[in-house]
Order: sequence, then C-alpha cells, then structure tokens
Amino acid sequence: MTRPKLSDKIRVLDRSRPTRFVIVTFTLFIVCLGLASPPDFTREVLPTLREHCFQCHSHETGKNKGGLVVDSSNGLRLGGDGGPALNTQKPEQSPLLLAIRRQEGVSAMPPAKALPEPARIVLERWVLAGAPWPAESGVSPKPTKAARSGVITPADRTWWAFQPIAPTAVSVRDAQSIDLHIDSSLKARGWNRASPADSADWLRRVTYDLTGLPPTPAEAKAFAANPDKAAAIDRLLASPHFGEKWGRFWLDLVRYAESDGYRADEFRPTTWRYRDWVIAAWNSDMPYDRFLRLQLAGDELEPNNPEYLIALGYLRLGTYEYNQRDSTAQWNAILEDITDVTADVALGLGLACARCHDHKYDPLLQRDYHALKSFFSGLVWRDDVPVSKAEAERILAWEKQTAQRREQLAKLEAPHRRIAFQDARALFPPELQKLLDTPREQLSPAEKQVYDIAYRQVQYEYDHLETRMKDAKAREEIKKLRLELKAETPTFATAQTVSEVGATVDNPTVAKRGKKPEPIAPGVPTVLDRLGLPAIQVRANSSGRRAALAQWLTGPENPLVPRVMVNRVWQRVFGKGLVATTSDWGTLGEKPSHPELLDGLTRGFVDGGWKLKPLIRAMVLSETYGQSSVRLDNPAMRDADSDNRYLWRGPSRQRKYATLCSPPPTHLIEPWADRAWVMRRHAALFTSKSGATRATRCWLLSMPLMVCKPHPSDCPR
Repeated sequence: MTRPKLSDKIRVLDRSRPTRFVIVTFTLFIVCLGLASPPDFTREVLPTLREHCFQCHSHETGKNKGGLVVDSSNGLRLGGDGGPALNTQKPEQSPLLLAIRRQEGVSAMPPAKALPEPARIVLERWVLAGAPWPAESGVSPKPTKAARSGVITPADRTWWAFQPIAPTAVSVRDAQSIDLHIDSSLKARGWNRASPADSADWLRRVTYDLTGLPPTPAEAKAFAANPDKAAAIDRLLASPHFGEKWGRFWLDLVRYAESDGYRADEFRPTTWRYRDWVIAAWNSDMPYDRFLRLQLAGDELEPNNPEYLIALGYLRLGTYEYNQRDSTAQWNAILEDITDVTADVALGLGLACARCHDHKYDPLLQRDYHALKSFFSGLVWRDDVPVSKAEAERILAWEKQTAQRREQLAKLEAPHRRIAFQDARALFPPELQKLLDTPREQLSPAEKQVYDIAYRQVQYEYDHLETRMKDAKAREEIKKLRLELKAETPTFATAQTVSEVGATVDNPTVAKRGKKPEPIAPGVPTVLDRLGLPAIQVRANSSGRRAALAQWLTGPENPLVPRVMVNRVWQRVFGKGLVATTSDWGTLGEKPSHPELLDGLTRGFVDGGWKLKPLIRAMVLSETYGQSSVRLDNPAMRDADSDNRYLWRGPSRQRKYATLCSPPPTHLIEPWADRAWVMRRHAALFTSKSGATRATRCWLLSMPLMVCKPHPSDCPR
C-alpha cells in the first residue's frame, strides 16, 4: 500500500475546515453579541429584579436586608454592609454577579434557592454590560449617592449646613428685620402677608406660646384697655411659667423622663432636680452656650461648684433596664444613647446612622460616630452626690453620728450579704462573674464601668435583704436596726449625676471584618474638622474630654450649634422651622426656606451673647407672627404653599390638653390622690394633691385624662 503524501493529508483535513470555522465563528458571534448588548431593561431586567430581588432590597417594600437596595443604579453602586454590589472596573467580579452564580465563599442570592436559569442569564448579561439603568425607568425616587469608603470628599464639605455664617449676613435682632426678610420673600412670589390677627386672638396665641397657659380674664381685660404688645410680651417673658413652657421644649428634645423605661419602668426619685434646673435656666435667660456646656461638662469646667452637678443629669436620661445581664452591651448602649442625643440636639445630625457603617447619604463616617462617643467613654454613674457644699457637710456629720450603728448593722448583714451576692452573681455570664469577683481597684477603666453597672443589681439585692432572709430572728433584728437608722436619717438633697472613672480612659473600639478592633480617640466629625478641637486638659480625677467637646460645640467658629438652636426656636414659635427638618441637617433634610434670615438670626443670636429671650421676643413681636391664621382671599397661595413655609398667614396649632385646663380640674384627677402606683417592686406614692406629682413623667404611669385626650405631638420632622 502506497503511503499518502503529506500534501494529500492536508487536503483531506482542509475539507472539514470551512464548515467548522463557520460554526465556531457564528457561535462566538452570538455569545459576544449577547454579552456586549445588554438585555432590554424595561422588558427583561426590571421585571426580573422586581420578581426576585425587590422583596428584600427595595424602597417600595421598605426593606434593605444587609443594608442593600437594588432599585436604582446608585443603590447598587452604594451597596450594603459588604460594600458595593457592582464592580464598575471589572464587571465580571461584581459581588452581585458572584452572588447570583452562587460562587463559593460568597453569600448566595437569593438565599433559599438559585434563580431560574433564564432570570440568571438576563442579570448576568446586564451586569457584564455595565448594569445600565435608564433614568426614565421611574424606579426609586429616593436619593442615593456613591459609596464613600471612609472618605469625605471636597464636595461633601460644600453642603450648606457646614458653611460658616455668611460674611454678608446682617445681624437680625429685632422684629422689623424679621418682617423685612419675610416680606421680601413673599413679594418675590407676588404674595403678601395676611391682615393682623384680632387683639384678643393675638394675646391668646402669645400667652399660650410663651407660658403654655391661656390668658386670665384680668389679663385679657387689661390688654383690651391698653393693647401694648411689647409690654405684654415682656410680662410673659418674666413669668415663671415661661421657664416651665420652654423648659419642657428642651426636656422633650433630650428625652427627659422620671422613670427608667422598659417594662419595669422604675421611678427615678431625684431626676426632678435636673428638670427644675432647666426651668430655672430658661427663666434666668442663661446664655445657651453656657447652658449646653454645663450639661455636658459642668463637673470639669467648674469642679468647685457642686450645684452644677445637677446639670449633668442630662447624661443620665437614657433608658435603663434593671435586669440586663449583659452589662457590657448595656453600658455600651447607654453611651450610644448619649452620643445619639448629643449629635441630634446640638448638631441636628443623624449620626446614629453611622454607628455600624458610614452614613449612606450624609458625609458622616463610622469613625466619626465612635470618635464622638469617645468623649463620653470616661463616664460613671453617681446617685448620691450632694447638690451643695452645705449638703455635703450635713452628710458627713450624719455619717460620723451613725458610724457605730451602721457598723453594727453591717456585721449582722454580712453573712446574708454573701449569700445575696452569690445569688445575684450567678445570674451573669461567666466573664461578668469573674469581673464581679475581682476587686474594683484592680480593673481597667472600661472594666470598672461595666463592674459598676452590673453591681447595681447586686446592690438592689442588698437593699432588699430582709425580704429574702429565712432566719426570722435575724430578719427582725436587721429590720429594727434599719428602721432606727432611717428615723435618724434626714432627707439629703442629692442628685442623679455622673463623674469620671479617672484621668485614664479606654477608647471605644471598632472592629472591621477580619481585622483587629481599632481604638478610636476623641474627635469631631471629619466634615467639620476645619473647626479645630480644643486641647484636652486631663485633670487628676477626670479625662477632660467632655470639657473639650463642650468648648468645641459652643466655639465661635462652629456654625451648626447656634443655627440649629435658632431654627428650633423658630419652629416652636411659627410651627415649622426655617429648615423644616429641624433634626436632620444632612443631605436628606430640607434646605432653608429663608437662608439669609437664618444666617441673620444666627449672627444676631451669637452677637447678643447667645441669649434666648431676646430672640423669642423679636419673633413674637414681629408682624409676621401677628398675622391672622385664617386666610381665604387667595386660594393660589394655599395651593402653592399649604404648609405655610413662606408665612403668608399666621401660625396655627392644636393646643395640648395640659394647656386647656387652668386651674387644673382636680375633681377629675382626684383618683390619683392618696394612691400607690406600683412599678416593679417599688411603690411610688402620689399622696400630694399638688400639680407637681400629677405631672410626673413615667412611661407606664400617665395621667388618665392625658392619655384619653388626643394629644398633638411636639416632635418636629
């Protein structure tokens, strides 16, 4: 047999090449065409996302599991807790693509079962093509922005709320200047102000707004005879009821209550001292910067004046759960509550949204949250602090007088206390049991704080020792000694307040995935870091951190704190703030309706020594405030501005039940008198028939008529 030539072999092979080449080329063309051109978004992609993804990750269902929404292009790029869902540089490595392919090491989506093959192919083609999202799709009206990845950009710093007060802003400190700004804004829209309110209506409005009470018949008669608005306002500002009305405004902001909250809701017997301090501060027109500083760091700024320790009651207003066994988490939650409230009230920022990750919308980093929290990381609770030097001397004298009797009682209680301690200790997890077994002086600062909050549960068992003793003779002997001591014990004026664990403080830590927890030192929000933080001056028994924070907040360069307070006062007077979202000055909040007026009022407020009474006086004396609240002559204005943002009519608000009864209808509230209301194991006795005890703020103990009557909320947007 003749061996075929090499050229014959080539010819034989070549016979199949054209067909095979055409098939392979056509297949590659089809595949590349499918990958290069995305599927139709409206007909293919959007229905697939809506059917398989929106249920857990969209605004329309109100769910964002894992912090992720997939109903907008920016939402996908922003991503969730694990970062962006799309990789714009390498689409084939997009976490969304890996998740729907259920690749090993990636959280599979959907978690229950894989996507149907056609749906998966549609999403794969779409992601590989860059995940285009047509603007006309009409999905997700919510604003989103790119992930910030721990960085504040120059654009973030340009947000209006973070800018200094405009150099051109003219100080506004009188009613006429307010009217000029409002009139100018109305004129630009072709509108005008309403006619003045009737004098009787004006008096009723201003009396309610400044004192929370209606005018008496004598006051109404006197004003009708001499309708001097300035004199009426000065009289109301000088009334002690002014502090009660406006003090409540502040107490609502800082979440004041006279009980612990949660299910037990135990009564706090001395919290009212903080309430009375706030009322007195408003009545005396204490400058707002000083008012704020004393509540944050009165002990550090004025350590020789124990009376200012009452102001620190602000730092004790959070909820407290008596039987919380995870004391580490409990103390952390207490510090977080203080951090949240301080950022909200003083800065108007929702910093709480950055507790676990960078804020999704505002230029606030997770690091910023814990840097602010670090200012409070040295706190310890105190319940026995005398409110004056004289009171401290009385306590020392009593301790000396009763030393022998108290020592005798301690010896009798010692064996029973050991049992009570072991019983209370056994309720905690092992790591906290070990902590309670360690002498406090051997613990680190952070451990001392957890020890103190856990030991409160042990102390509770000590205080109720006689109720758990089985030895009747010993129980009666201890009970007798306790009663004798109680009879010799005068009522001391003490306050719920705070102090510091010492000069050395442990910083809070933040743990990133796969990394060692990182301690975060005190610091201000990065977007405001141009406002330098004052030096932290460590003292013998204090870290000095809160004093530095207080000085930074009220420093002359900080634009947010005075602006936010001026806007809150405007909201209380006119019903809506110049910035309608009074506690949200971030990018999701509304911009000011009258920015020049806001800056002018802020400049006037600061130039006037941060005094609140002159600010309120100028507002209520203005003709804008004095307009009639009823206006029917121009439906176009009502349709264009139904919220009255531009003040084309006077303010109108529903009155609270508490302001509708003067004098109080005691015959309706009589069931409260001489009755014990039990909260957990303590009985809070309301035996007095005065209004003060009836107004006690307890979550589970409200005045019956206050609950029944529809109660309009003071909460701003």
